[in-house]
Amino acid sequence: MPKIDPALLAEYREALQDLYDQLIRVCPAAATLEAKDAIRGLTESIFDVLTTLNQADIASNTPQFAATKTAIRDVNQQLQKMQGRMDDWIHVVSVSEQVTNAIDKAIDLASKVFV
Repeated sequence: MPKIDPALLAEYREALQDLYDQLIRVCPAAATLEAKDAIRGLTESIFDVLTTLNQADIASNTPQFAATKTAIRDVNQQLQKMQGRMDDWIHVVSVSEQVTNAIDKAIDLASKVFV
Protein backbone atom coordinates (compact mmCIF):
# COMPACT_ATOMS: atom_id res chain seq x y z
CA MET A 1 0.00 0.00 0.00
CA PRO A 2 1.36 3.42 -0.90
CA LYS A 3 2.17 5.69 2.01
CA ILE A 4 1.70 9.43 1.78
CA ASP A 5 3.39 11.81 4.19
CA PRO A 6 0.40 13.44 5.94
CA ALA A 7 2.23 16.77 6.38
CA LEU A 8 3.19 16.90 2.73
CA LEU A 9 -0.33 15.94 1.68
CA ALA A 10 -1.74 18.75 3.84
CA GLU A 11 0.71 21.21 2.28
CA TYR A 12 -0.29 20.06 -1.22
CA ARG A 13 -3.99 20.32 -0.37
CA GLU A 14 -3.43 23.87 0.93
CA ALA A 15 -1.48 24.86 -2.20
CA LEU A 16 -4.18 23.43 -4.44
CA GLN A 17 -6.91 25.23 -2.47
CA ASP A 18 -4.95 28.49 -2.78
CA LEU A 19 -4.63 27.98 -6.52
CA TYR A 20 -8.34 27.18 -6.80
CA ASP A 21 -9.24 30.35 -4.88
CA GLN A 22 -6.96 32.47 -7.06
CA LEU A 23 -8.40 31.04 -10.27
CA ILE A 24 -11.96 31.72 -9.07
CA ARG A 25 -10.97 35.34 -8.38
CA VAL A 26 -9.19 35.92 -11.70
CA CYS A 27 -11.73 34.23 -13.95
CA PRO A 28 -13.90 37.36 -14.39
CA ALA A 29 -10.78 39.34 -15.30
CA ALA A 30 -9.74 36.95 -18.06
CA ALA A 31 -9.25 38.70 -21.37
CA THR A 32 -11.30 36.37 -23.58
CA LEU A 33 -14.20 33.96 -23.41
CA GLU A 34 -11.78 31.16 -24.32
CA ALA A 35 -9.61 32.05 -21.31
CA LYS A 36 -12.62 32.18 -18.99
CA ASP A 37 -13.80 28.77 -20.22
CA ALA A 38 -10.33 27.26 -19.76
CA ILE A 39 -10.02 28.69 -16.24
CA ARG A 40 -13.51 27.44 -15.32
CA GLY A 41 -12.71 23.98 -16.66
CA LEU A 42 -9.51 23.87 -14.66
CA THR A 43 -11.22 25.02 -11.47
CA GLU A 44 -13.74 22.18 -11.89
CA SER A 45 -10.90 19.66 -12.22
CA ILE A 46 -9.11 21.10 -9.19
CA PHE A 47 -12.36 21.02 -7.20
CA ASP A 48 -12.76 17.31 -7.97
CA VAL A 49 -9.20 16.60 -6.78
CA LEU A 50 -9.73 18.67 -3.62
CA THR A 51 -12.93 16.77 -2.88
CA THR A 52 -11.07 13.48 -3.12
CA LEU A 53 -8.14 14.75 -1.04
CA ASN A 54 -10.51 15.89 1.69
CA GLN A 55 -11.76 12.34 2.14
CA ALA A 56 -10.12 10.38 4.94
CA ASP A 57 -7.52 7.65 4.45
CA ILE A 58 -6.78 8.25 0.79
CA ALA A 59 -3.39 6.54 1.16
CA SER A 60 -4.91 3.36 2.54
CA ASN A 61 -7.41 2.99 -0.31
CA THR A 62 -5.34 1.75 -3.24
CA PRO A 63 -7.94 2.09 -6.05
CA GLN A 64 -8.81 5.59 -4.83
CA PHE A 65 -5.12 6.46 -4.59
CA ALA A 66 -4.53 5.28 -8.16
CA ALA A 67 -7.53 7.24 -9.45
CA THR A 68 -6.43 10.36 -7.57
CA LYS A 69 -2.90 10.04 -8.89
CA THR A 70 -4.29 9.90 -12.45
CA ALA A 71 -6.56 12.90 -11.84
CA ILE A 72 -3.67 14.90 -10.41
CA ARG A 73 -1.49 14.01 -13.39
CA ASP A 74 -4.26 15.29 -15.70
CA VAL A 75 -4.67 18.50 -13.67
CA ASN A 76 -0.90 19.07 -13.73
CA GLN A 77 -0.89 18.74 -17.51
CA GLN A 78 -3.67 21.32 -17.71
CA LEU A 79 -1.76 23.59 -15.33
CA GLN A 80 1.41 23.36 -17.40
CA LYS A 81 -0.49 24.29 -20.57
CA MET A 82 -2.25 27.13 -18.81
CA GLN A 83 0.93 28.47 -17.25
CA GLY A 84 2.36 29.52 -20.59
CA ARG A 85 -0.81 31.38 -21.54
CA MET A 86 -1.49 33.15 -18.25
CA ASP A 87 0.07 36.46 -19.32
CA ASP A 88 -2.14 36.48 -22.43
CA TRP A 89 -5.24 35.64 -20.44
CA ILE A 90 -4.74 37.91 -17.44
CA HIS A 91 -3.44 41.34 -18.34
CA VAL A 92 -2.67 42.47 -14.80
CA VAL A 93 0.94 41.33 -14.52
CA SER A 94 1.03 41.04 -10.72
CA VAL A 95 -2.10 38.86 -10.73
CA SER A 96 -0.75 36.72 -13.54
CA GLU A 97 2.50 36.22 -11.63
CA GLN A 98 0.64 35.23 -8.45
CA VAL A 99 -1.36 32.60 -10.32
CA THR A 100 1.74 31.34 -12.11
CA ASN A 101 3.58 31.02 -8.78
CA ALA A 102 0.61 29.14 -7.30
CA ILE A 103 0.67 26.80 -10.30
CA ASP A 104 4.40 26.17 -9.80
CA LYS A 105 3.88 25.37 -6.13
CA ALA A 106 0.98 22.98 -6.79
CA ILE A 107 2.90 21.11 -9.50
CA ASP A 108 6.03 20.89 -7.35
CA LEU A 109 4.16 19.55 -4.32
CA ALA A 110 2.17 17.09 -6.43
CA SER A 111 5.44 15.62 -7.69
CA LYS A 112 6.56 15.10 -4.08
CA VAL A 113 3.29 13.66 -2.75
CA PHE A 114 2.24 11.49 -5.69
CA VAL A 115 5.54 10.00 -6.82
